[in-house]
Amino acid sequence: MHNVKIALGPIHTAGQMALRVHNRHKDKLPAINRAIAELKQTGQIDRILNKYSDFSL
Repeated sequence: MHNVKIALGPIHTAGQMALRVHNRHKDKLPAINRAIAELKQTGQIDRILNKYSDFSL
């Protein structure tokens, strides 16, 4: 689209996804965990991953 070549490097990891939160934001973890649980329950995470990710490599 913008005449830019994009190359993807090799996959360097496989398995569960992780989210790291800086220690100064640990008070936000309960809200983050609730949001993740809701997104999982509604299937939104799966829809996002299916739309933007290709795990068939």
